[in-house]
Amino acid sequence: MRIVTYDLEKNENDMPMLVKESSQNCPSISNSITDPGEAVAVLNQALQLDRKMEEHFCLIAMRSKKVIGIFKVNVGTLNNSLVNTAGIFTRLLLCGATHFIIAHNHPSGNVSPSPEDEKVTENIQKISEMMGIVFYDHIIIGSGYFFFLSKICCDFTEYFQAGVIPAFFVQKNLL
Repeated sequence: MRIVTYDLEKNENDMPMLVKESSQNCPSISNSITDPGEAVAVLNQALQLDRKMEEHFCLIAMRSKKVIGIFKVNVGTLNNSLVNTAGIFTRLLLCGATHFIIAHNHPSGNVSPSPEDEKVTENIQKISEMMGIVFYDHIIIGSGYFFFLSKICCDFTEYFQAGVIPAFFVQKNLL
């Protein structure tokens, strides 16, 4: 797989445009993402998200399950990162994405979602439904990883039965 990372800059007319930051070949990673573990592998390969000392909020832009670009949306502090929702959707629209995954790291290693993480997930899910862009998942990376939605998987019932998806997220209708 060839992983391309992009940045968002303004052009001479102060309009947003995508700028290619880097590109790397990753032969050990598949061209498509079919489960949260593959998304984590892509982010750790491209951005070393599992090694960062501050919170980094990232975006994987996709067409169906094929990765078309990776964005670092925001860098926060040791335990906090602001989420620029407009920035997420600007990037998705500019690159022609039809699907996406958001992710951030918890430098503490604790992958339990905070109340803010839950609220961000709910808000982005609502906006993505209005815009017609499929929101596959929100993943938290630390010592291991946590995923909220698992829409990447064809059927998440087997994951829930195996205890992988916490019942809390089923009860809150986050799936």
